[in-house]
Amino acid sequence: MLAGSASLLALSAGCLDDGFDDASGPGTGDENSDDEETADDDGSADSDASSTDDLVEETHTYQQPDVPESPNATVLRDEGDADAWLEERWDVGEPDDDLVAFVEETAFEDALLVALEAEGSNLCYEMGLEDAELDDETLTLEAEVSDESDADEVCAEQVTAAGLLARVPFASGVAPSTEFVAEIVDADGTTHERRADADGESDE
Repeated sequence: MLAGSASLLALSAGCLDDGFDDASGPGTGDENSDDEETADDDGSADSDASSTDDLVEETHTYQQPDVPESPNATVLRDEGDADAWLEERWDVGEPDDDLVAFVEETAFEDALLVALEAEGSNLCYEMGLEDAELDDETLTLEAEVSDESDADEVCAEQVTAAGLLARVPFASGVAPSTEFVAEIVDADGTTHERRADADGESDE
C-alpha cells in the first residue's frame, strides 16, 4: 500500500533523485529525424532495437494542477519513489483513483515507471507516447502533448499539467546499466530532451 510520510512531505518539486536533466536546448519536432533508426545494408532495421509494444507494457494518462515550468521526466524504481512522486506532484489536491491504482498495480520487482509531464494549454490536452526504443543500453521514450478534443468540443480554458506514466517491464531488456532519454514535444511543437542514468545521476 502506498503511504506518505513526514519525509515525503519535505520533498519539493524537481528534487526526486531520478529526475531527468535538460540534455539539450529546445528545438522543433522536425529535429527527431536526425535520431531515427538507421537500416542495415539489407534494408532491415537494427536488430538491437526493440519495438514500443515490447518495451512499454502499459501507459496511463493524467492531468494535475501543478504545471511544470518545462517538460520533465522522472523514473520511479520502487514503492518509495512512487510514494514520493505522488506526494510531491499532488501537494495540492489528490490524484485520481485510476492513477493511484495504476501505480499500486505495478510490481516494482518486475518493472519500473517513467512519468512524463508538460504544460497543456487547456483540459483537452493530453500526453501521448509516440515511440520507445532500446538500443545500446539506452531506452528512449518519445512523447507529445496534443489537443485530443473533437472538432465541435468546447474545452475548459485551464492550463494544466498533461502527464503520462509508462510501465517498463524488466523482461523488455531494461537493465541496471540502462540509461533513459525522454524526448517530449510540447504544445507549441518544441522538442525537449531529458536524460538520466539508471542510478538517477543526471547528465547534461
